[in-house]
Amino acid sequence: MSKSVSKWRSMFWPIYGKENRKFIPMAMMMALSLFNYTSLRITKDALIVTAAGSSASVLNFLKGYVVMPMSILFVVFYSAMSNKVSKKNLFYVALLPFFTFFVLFGLVLYPLGDYIHMHPDKLMQLQEIYPRLKHIVPIFGYWSFSLFYVFSELWGSVAITLLFWQFANLNTTKDEVKRFYPLFGAYSNVGLVSAGFIQRYSVSTETTCIMVIVSGCMLIATYWWINKYVLVDAPVVADAEKKPKVKLSVMESFKMILKSRYLGYIAILTLAYGMTLNLVEVTWKDQVKLLYPEKSTFQAFMGNFYIATGIASLLIGFTMKNVVKRFGWLISAMITPVVLLLTSVLFYGFTLYSHMLLPIAIVGTTLPLIIAVIIGAIQNIASKSTKYALFDPTTQMTYIPLEDELRIKGKAAVDVIGGRMGKSMGGHVQSIALILIPGATQLTIAPVLMGIMLVIILWWIYAVKKLNKEYHHKLHERAAAEGK
Repeated sequence: MSKSVSKWRSMFWPIYGKENRKFIPMAMMMALSLFNYTSLRITKDALIVTAAGSSASVLNFLKGYVVMPMSILFVVFYSAMSNKVSKKNLFYVALLPFFTFFVLFGLVLYPLGDYIHMHPDKLMQLQEIYPRLKHIVPIFGYWSFSLFYVFSELWGSVAITLLFWQFANLNTTKDEVKRFYPLFGAYSNVGLVSAGFIQRYSVSTETTCIMVIVSGCMLIATYWWINKYVLVDAPVVADAEKKPKVKLSVMESFKMILKSRYLGYIAILTLAYGMTLNLVEVTWKDQVKLLYPEKSTFQAFMGNFYIATGIASLLIGFTMKNVVKRFGWLISAMITPVVLLLTSVLFYGFTLYSHMLLPIAIVGTTLPLIIAVIIGAIQNIASKSTKYALFDPTTQMTYIPLEDELRIKGKAAVDVIGGRMGKSMGGHVQSIALILIPGATQLTIAPVLMGIMLVIILWWIYAVKKLNKEYHHKLHERAAAEGK
């Protein structure tokens, strides 16, 4: 009986009793961050995609020409603040711009939307006059929605990828990493499912902003508590604080990153994931809008989609949590690009050739569109589930052998710029095609996107193999330096 209990505990809760006070609040931090990110990403897409005169194609221009520059500005801000405030306070400083904006948007900008935005008739008139710019006009016409989209996109990169994982890397031991990290990805999906469940009822945008602020305050309170009562005597933190701190300027930090082949491989992974996901996701959302053109129905569908994503991520997290331990880092890191390759080819194949795959009597109905949306949903669920369960943990593990300075500022540049650059590059590719080709739509440029996607995934797999060698080499170097 004891062996059976031990087996089940090893699967669902391989945390020692004394570690609960560290693991539970850290898992709560990630769950709260993911709750906000999911709430924001559903709302931001619904606002932009379903607005009069707008479409999913507008997302390409937002990601390529607005989100990316804002990401760079944030990295400059973060790097500058990292030289002025302590690591603990840097967490608060980095989140301050987000709280400020979401309060302003929920209380002022969104309620005044009809007064501060371009009238839909004027917007569509400009689109008729300048057809090649029809996907750019909504960005300016609905400028507050565009800002909301930018801050929502950055939240995922900053709160989860940068702040949480950096905090985890600094405050977990080697032994804890193998047991904690897969469970972070699994249990944090409680936040994703909760957000999806709430959004399926088409809650108002003001309500979403209030929930984000409340959840954010809980996140900060949890972070404060774990620093004050848990990490005060943690050896891993004490050792880190004893090391001499090297201060570099922003330009010196970027030069250091550009010279690091190791960080370059990590950047390729984040770039490839972001770009591959974007090349499929925008086309899929374009299909979703055709099926659900109203904001309320679009939002409800996306809520159900993220509930399914959270449940799938939870199941995959538990199923694959021992993959790294049993099969090693390389195989674990390979699973995500292989899954994206298979599911993306399936989605594009059906979307482009459904008229050849289905009976003629069905082609003229809405059934092909419904099937395309379902396949696209499966592709996105598989992509996001493997990301949370395997891509994030394996990628974050590669930062651990790095020295403190390279880990902090290198991670900031790779995660924020690299992650956003991947999506922005995917947006650039699609936006250029939409501008240059008269009358182009997401569907007509899909064959080109599929070819580009295949090349990127092969590049991704190559980088994983190279990074695997570099990662294990650094682990051996660190172990030798520590005398182990």
